Amino acid sequence: MSFMSIGEVAERFGVDPQSVRRWEASGLLPVGRTAGGHRRYDSTDVDAFESSRFKAGVR
Repeated sequence: MSFMSIGEVAERFGVDPQSVRRWEASGLLPVGRTAGGHRRYDSTDVDAFESSRFKAGVR
């Protein structure tokens, strides 16, 4: 299992980190937090999110 930062997720999708925060807030992308409070996204969840966006035709 590997984890990604918000910046890495944003870069992967070509969006601003604020978009990733909105996906998180709407429950579309699960997030964990480090002991220091930093967001970390499980790469498996990011892959599943990407797959669901592709199926829905969202870019």
